[in-house]
Amino acid sequence: MYECREANGLPQHWQWLNYCGGKFVKILNPYHFVPKKGLNYRIIWLNRDHTQQRKSWSKWGEAVIGDLEGTKLGARQIKSLIRKRTKHGLNTVRSLMGKDSVHEIHFEEVLKHPKREAEAIAKYLGIELDTEAMAQVVFPRGPDCLDGFLESANYAPGALAGLSPGKVHPRRDG
Repeated sequence: MYECREANGLPQHWQWLNYCGGKFVKILNPYHFVPKKGLNYRIIWLNRDHTQQRKSWSKWGEAVIGDLEGTKLGARQIKSLIRKRTKHGLNTVRSLMGKDSVHEIHFEEVLKHPKREAEAIAKYLGIELDTEAMAQVVFPRGPDCLDGFLESANYAPGALAGLSPGKVHPRRDG
């Protein structure tokens, strides 16, 4: 969704990472990418409640592929897959890069305490960041999977006026 084109070529095409020193690279699906040795990574791993992540995966899959009713995995199977991939991914990264190479954050905590989480990221990275600005861009919402996509007009900046934190708001597309 928000990945750069190059990230979609991982793990086979990783040489471009050599030119990303001092930059943040978002990798949406880290399960297929094992960091290459020799580069200095500081990994921020975002976890989310598995039930809500499963709902988000299903929503995205249906938007991209279409009606999945006859083919999609059951909710329990998807949750189990997410749980296994998360555990495997974290264990793999930690074993290759060292246990202190990963800073875990939780989606729900970012929503509840964006400033605190931004400060924890800055501390982990060991650099000065504008944590106030980071906290200000966190969309005020509850942790439950939303009906629509934040990228859509339903949640565009102009449509955010009047939305209250901690509440799931209905889509506005009538």
